[in-house]
Amino acid sequence: MNSIPAEVFSDSRYVVETLNGNYKIKKNVELWQELMREKEKFADIRFIWVKGHDKDRHNIEVDKMAVMEARKV
Repeated sequence: MNSIPAEVFSDSRYVVETLNGNYKIKKNVELWQELMREKEKFADIRFIWVKGHDKDRHNIEVDKMAVMEARKV
């Protein structure tokens, strides 16, 4: 197991709250189970919600990257 402390930021409250154990998984169960297995590899990981499109520099950068990648498909 990895013991690297980490913080993961997302503008998806659903994703953050599900990963933090506050929301029940209802759809895409197999994908969530796979993600939860990966999460368990880290001893100390925090999932933090940030408001999207709210002048957060990192959120804006990641959003631009996501849009560029989506256009490639």
